[in-house]
Amino acid sequence: CIFAGKSERGTGQPGAIYYKIIEQVPNKVVLPSTVTTIEKRAFGLSSSIKRVTIPETVTEIGYAAFNECSSLEQVILPSGVKTIGESAFWYCTSLKPVVVPESVTVIEKEAFAGMCNITKLTVPFIGRTRNVKTDTEEALLGYWFSMSDDHDCMYNCFSSLKQIRQ
Repeated sequence: CIFAGKSERGTGQPGAIYYKIIEQVPNKVVLPSTVTTIEKRAFGLSSSIKRVTIPETVTEIGYAAFNECSSLEQVILPSGVKTIGESAFWYCTSLKPVVVPESVTVIEKEAFAGMCNITKLTVPFIGRTRNVKTDTEEALLGYWFSMSDDHDCMYNCFSSLKQIRQ
């Protein structure tokens, strides 16, 4: 059920991955080493996925790639990842520990929004990039969790967060 190549939803670039939503999604997904990009909404709304293994070859996790994967408990982000797209893990409510590798240089807005059960976050920097200006919203931890219309959820996310390590 996992296909690489041209699609309505993806760019069709070699190495890009998208998911054919029509078919049953397994609870454990292991991506092949030929994958370099996880396209926007690749696994979005796949409520049965519990674990995802991403190969070292992946450099980008696209916009809403795992959007609302409510059963997702474990994602190991490899050291090859450089960009985590906007809303990449939006409402992954079962994902509790998140470890962002040192290789990541950009974490887009709301990457972890709605993750109201997160307990531990390990990151190489706070904000959108390592060198973000400190007087902008992009420099705040809330940049990753914020949702413009749901301040209660953002508060709840921080209430379950027990450890942030940089």
